[in-house]
This record gives sequence, C-alpha cells and structure tokens, in this order.
Amino acid sequence: MAQAFQWFGKSAKPVNNQGRTSPELLTAAADASSCRPRLPDCSVSKPINPTASLSVQPSAGRLRVAQRSSIFAKLFVAALVCTAQTLAAHADNSNVMTSARVSASDPADASSVVTRPVKTWLDPLRQSRSKKPETPKSGTQSGDAATAGDFDLSDYSQAPDAKSSVVSMPAQGRLRTTGHSQEPPEPISGEEQIIIPESQTEQAFYPAMTPDSVFSQHPQTHEQHLCWQLLPNGLLYKTYVAGEKETRMQLVSYYDTKSKRKIWEAVLGGRTGLIRLSDPSISNSDAFQLDLEGAVFARVLPDEESAMLEGSDYRVGLYGTWKIDRLSYRAGYYHISSHVGDEYLIANPLFNRINYVRDSLLAGMAYELNDVSRIYGEIGYALGIEGGAKPLEFQFGAEYTPLPTTQFTGAPFAAVNTHLREDFDFNGGVNVVAGWGWQGEHSKRRLRLGLNYYNGPSLQYEFFDRWENLVGGGIWLDY
Repeated sequence: MAQAFQWFGKSAKPVNNQGRTSPELLTAAADASSCRPRLPDCSVSKPINPTASLSVQPSAGRLRVAQRSSIFAKLFVAALVCTAQTLAAHADNSNVMTSARVSASDPADASSVVTRPVKTWLDPLRQSRSKKPETPKSGTQSGDAATAGDFDLSDYSQAPDAKSSVVSMPAQGRLRTTGHSQEPPEPISGEEQIIIPESQTEQAFYPAMTPDSVFSQHPQTHEQHLCWQLLPNGLLYKTYVAGEKETRMQLVSYYDTKSKRKIWEAVLGGRTGLIRLSDPSISNSDAFQLDLEGAVFARVLPDEESAMLEGSDYRVGLYGTWKIDRLSYRAGYYHISSHVGDEYLIANPLFNRINYVRDSLLAGMAYELNDVSRIYGEIGYALGIEGGAKPLEFQFGAEYTPLPTTQFTGAPFAAVNTHLREDFDFNGGVNVVAGWGWQGEHSKRRLRLGLNYYNGPSLQYEFFDRWENLVGGGIWLDY
C-alpha cells in the first residue's frame, strides 16, 4: 500500500490527444506543484523545465478539469493495487488460518495438520500400486515422500483416536453435523475443512478390521445386493437327467422287446429362464427364477413306410424356481395332451383314439448331496383331466453327474427315475440312463451320449393300454 501512495505522488508527463507535450498542461502542472509539497520524483521521463516560454495561456475551467482527471486516475489505480495485495495476503495466510482453527479445537493435533498433508487411512491402499521412493532411515516421513502422496504405514498402526481426518465440506445451504456432538447444527458458510476423528470416520463408513476377519479361513458373510436379470444363463432347478417327459432335445433309438419292433423317440423342445432375482457378484448365490418350457414328444416307426409318425405328446409349462444353498425348489403349472399321427390313423382305421389331457399343478424339491450327485422328488395334481387321466402323480429319482476335468474331455453320468401315476393305480415306469457327457462352462447345458432302458406304461400317452419294455441308446441335450 505504501508503494501505491508513493506512485501516487509521482510526476506524470502530461500529453495531449495527439501524444505530444501540451504547453497548457505543462503550465498547469507547474502551478499545481508550487501550491503543494513535492514528493520524490521517481518518474523515468525527462524533467519539465518550468522556465520554458509558453505562447498560449490556458483558461481557468480547463485547468481545473485537467487537475481532477489526473487525481481520479491515480486514485483508481491505487485502489486496484491495494485490492490485489490484500487478496494475495489472504491466499498466503489461508493455511495459517486453518491451522489456527485446528489448534483452537484440538491443540494436540494442530501440529500434525501443518506439518503433514491431509490424508485418510485408505491412502496407503490407494497408493499400493504406485512406485514408492526409498523410505528414510528415521521414523519420520521425508518431504519428498509426502509430496508424492506415499505415506508411512507405521502411522496407521497407532490408535484410531491418535489423529484426525480432514474432509472438505462445500457450502450448499446444508448443515454441518457430527455423529457424537450434542451441539446444535450450524450452517456452513463456505468451503472449509472440518476435522473429524478417524475413529468416528471408520465407524461410520468402514467395517471394523480384526486379525480374525483378515486371516480367517472361512469366507465372510456379506449382505446380498439383489437385482433382476433378464434372460439369465442356466437354470436354478436342473432338468431331470432320467425324466422321460422332461423338456430337452433328444433322439433315442429303442427296441421294444414286447412288440418286437423298432421305435424312435424324438423330443424337440426348450426350457429357458425369463427373469432372475439374485446377487450377480456371488456365484451360486441364493436366487429366484421364472422358467418357461415347451416341447413335443414324437414317436416315429422307422420300419414302416415313409417312417410313419405314430403319435406325439405336447407339453408346455411355467414354473417358479428357487435355490437356497444345496436345496432347489420348483412350483408351477404344466399342460400335456396326446395326439395320433395322420399316417397311423390311415393305416389303422379301426383305432379308437382318446383325448388324453392333464392340466396340473406341480411342486418339486431337489437336494445336492455333493458336487456330483443329486436326489429329487415331485408331486403333481391335475385340475383338469380327460381321456382316462387321473389327478395324482409322483416322480422321484437320483443322479450322478460329475463335472469334466476339462471342457472337451467330458465325464461319465448315470441316473434313474421313477414315475408313478394314479392312471395305473400308481404302477409307474422306471427309466435308467448312463453314458458320457459334456457341460457348457457358462450356459450349463449338458450334451450326453449313452444307453437307455425303460419299463412301464407307453411313453406315448395316447396308447393308454400298452406296457413297454424298451432298450436302446441315443443323444440328449439338457438345458
């Protein structure tokens, strides 16, 4: 500010509009200088000769205007200089003011805020991938390490209350609150740094870390973050490997030892998940899924003319499935109806066709004994029946399906299924399969090659009065 007033007293060289020295302004400057004490002349311009001869004398009004203009210009410049110096001094002293606020609230921690940069207990973890400079031999931290953002891990082995965390709170009309303070909240007037003890910060935002939690051999339990997934991969309730009426892709060649003929049982169908509720960050987590299935079970007689289609059963279903640890559940509705092939009706005009229909509610449960074996049971009750069908049916079985060591080598499998129907006084059929299979890594679909044996009522529900003993082999693709 002293420099500003010193500059204010300097003699400026008056000029006219054309940039040349004006005699009138020189005469006014000489008269004005004789009426007030002169300040040291620091001007770099040449001194004005007061004895210079002037040819024109200025008027009194013009002289006063020139004097006031010069004074106002100098006052304006001096005010700008003072303002700039004040702002610079405030910026230089901001750290001192922050330190004073810290020392007033907690004198023990005031020196730590001034001598080291603001940091939290997570900073060493965030800097773990950066290249660290050589650690000084002394226990204190060097200035270069502090500048680079690398902190001594020994500082964080102290008690949580030994140091404080500094956080910036921008002012948006909000109130500053503390978790353990009884004082009323006070508004934040500007962006400022608030000192919060690290013990409170850790309790508020981070779980406690103990040696047992870090070095425990058992996985820690976490709260699930459930979300909906559209068209997810895999099924929560897997298809029965030996189920004879399960929705899949299949082609099996049988020989019926009772009727002494060849039979091809083909299945064209699919089963997929529509939507799933689970935690995608955890594999094999508890989940719920809605499944849709549909298939046609067709029987072809390869020895007949043009490989006659004898009959076909149609099935469609909608299920809700759940998985909780090793337990899986299924509940829903399915419809199945039987039909006769046109070529078979033409070849057998005296055949008495029946309209076999089941509209059933079902509920099933499966339990994984270990990673390679599973047992299951299911009950169904038909609300609508036709063609000799009766309401109740039961199904249960066991499976052995180990995962392959590699994706292409595959692994053996074996399964058995029993299906009891009230239609035949609960004298049901038994189906046994065994062979070699491969499983997709992400889709969890299983491709199988193997042998199959079935003994029981006809696999085609249209032929209600037949009992079959089938032996054969084929290929299956399970969903």
